Amino acid sequence: MKIVVVLSLLVAVSGYDSKEFRKYFDAIDKNHDGKITLLEWIIHYRKYDVDADGIVSLKEFATSLLPETLPAVVKATYSFYDKMDGVSDGVLRYSLMDTAFTYHDVNHDGIICFNEYEFTCKKVIPLAPLRKVI
Repeated sequence: MKIVVVLSLLVAVSGYDSKEFRKYFDAIDKNHDGKITLLEWIIHYRKYDVDADGIVSLKEFATSLLPETLPAVVKATYSFYDKMDGVSDGVLRYSLMDTAFTYHDVNHDGIICFNEYEFTCKKVIPLAPLRKVI
C-alpha cells in the first residue's frame, strides 16, 4: 500500500496529464476492474502480432496503438521493450511478456494498478509531448 501511495505522489508531482495513460491502461484492462492481470497483458500484446508469427515488429506495434500516439513515443516505447530481453534486435517476442509485466508490477502483487502503470510508463516515454501541440 505504501508503494501505491508513493507512486501516486510521484505521478502527481511529475506534471503529466494522466488522461493519456488512462486511455492505454483501459485498453489493456479488458474487464475494466481497475487492474491488469498477466492474462489481460498477454491478450493485449497478442493483438499487436498482426501476422501471428510470434513476434511483433515496429510496424505492427505502431499500427496497433491508439491513433493519436506520436511517432517519437511509439519508437521510444518499442525500443525500451526491445532491449528488455537483453538483445536489441528490432523484434518483440512473446517470451518478453512476463518480463514486461513484472516491470510494470512495481509492488509484485501479480496485478498492475493504474498508478504502477502510469509511473513505469513515464520512465519509458521520453519527455516529448504525449499529444500534438497545435
